[in-house]
Amino acid sequence: MTWIYFAGNTKIKSPTDDATRSFVGDVTNYDFKYQIDNFNKLNQILQAYGVILKNVVSGSYPVKYNTTRTLTKFLVYNDERTVVWNKYEGNVSGGGQNNLLLCSPNNSHTKIKISDIVSDDPSKNIPALNILVNFLEHLTQV
Repeated sequence: MTWIYFAGNTKIKSPTDDATRSFVGDVTNYDFKYQIDNFNKLNQILQAYGVILKNVVSGSYPVKYNTTRTLTKFLVYNDERTVVWNKYEGNVSGGGQNNLLLCSPNNSHTKIKISDIVSDDPSKNIPALNILVNFLEHLTQV
């Protein structure tokens, strides 16, 4: 098992482990497919605070009970490895996750659902954006 390490000793299993297809490189060369709107919205928020998502590690896997479909897992992160988008699809409906990890140098991280950040519902996006903005403002002060 291969681990990818981020700020504050946060580690995530590499999406390329046991993948039938993989990609490691720059976001400009990656096809986000149906996640492109989420990427654009997230990127717009982060860039306002000088955080640029640049790196992608992605793997695709066959669905266990459906040979015509594949699952995709990816990590997208900034050079400082403090902001990580962790997306993975599970073999069963609803079995995946789509989160933003905010990795602090003090050995902790906060997880926010991407759907809450990009939501048009203020009851979801305002609390998520408050957490994100507080973290980003702290990053710029360090």
